[in-house]
Amino acid sequence: MTVEGSIGNIKLSQLTTGSVIEFRDRLLEAGVTVVTTRKILSTLQQSLSHAVDRDRVGTNVAVIGRRDEGVRKTVPPAINIRKPKAEPTGTDTSSDQKS
Repeated sequence: MTVEGSIGNIKLSQLTTGSVIEFRDRLLEAGVTVVTTRKILSTLQQSLSHAVDRDRVGTNVAVIGRRDEGVRKTVPPAINIRKPKAEPTGTDTSSDQKS
């Protein structure tokens, strides 16, 4: 699949956070799933992080948040978790004596 307006022809010195966001939006508009889009952007982010470490670029412009993807955060319902039972009173486990 080829996405119209991809970032392959942009020089790293000309790549901006805005162009990465536009690229992400075009991927989603082209029908690429959110999971695949995240994987693509993660690969781009890792590549640019490597370039920053090697002094090839000054900043990693692919570091963007997920909340502006238009996807709402799903919070699972609260789970009733039992608290561990308290130790019986009169038992001191902090001072183990050696024989």
